[in-house]
Amino acid sequence: MHSDQLVLDVRDATADDARATAAIQVAGWQFAYRGILPDQLLDSLRPENREARHREQIARGDTIQLVALDAGGAAVGWAAAGAAAEAAEREGGFGGEVLALYVSPHVVGRGCGFALMRAAVDRMADRGWPHVCVRVLRDNRRGVAFYTRLGGQFLRDSSVEVGGARYPEVVYGYRNARELLRERR
Repeated sequence: MHSDQLVLDVRDATADDARATAAIQVAGWQFAYRGILPDQLLDSLRPENREARHREQIARGDTIQLVALDAGGAAVGWAAAGAAAEAAEREGGFGGEVLALYVSPHVVGRGCGFALMRAAVDRMADRGWPHVCVRVLRDNRRGVAFYTRLGGQFLRDSSVEVGGARYPEVVYGYRNARELLRERR
């Protein structure tokens, strides 16, 4: 472990984590998507407007919801995973998908994203999805580099609607993701 990496605990999120995971998502969007999505949209995001949705997603239990805690117990990362959203990926054998993965800007590059990715992949493999995919905005260079460094293979180009506009995204796949990520880092 590098000296600048965090000591992390990644665990299943609970309803008590909803405020923190919403704040992480908002801060993550504002950090990762600045210069990609409109500033007005990013500046309008508020954790309190997302907290109820996070609480509902955790309570429903139909997706994997994870929170990463630093050595002091503060939430510094959040990930959601579940069944692949698009038929193209499911038909290609990618049954699971990392639906969201965000870390607090002050911990970027310190192992939190990797720890969340590994935990999400482990949980998906336990649910019978050894092959997983992830979507990332094409212009999110940091995100693209992260997912390719972890062994993601290009599957296809796609797009996503955000704030009434469409943005290009890239879909990456990981076959036998659990084993692949054990070989990394």
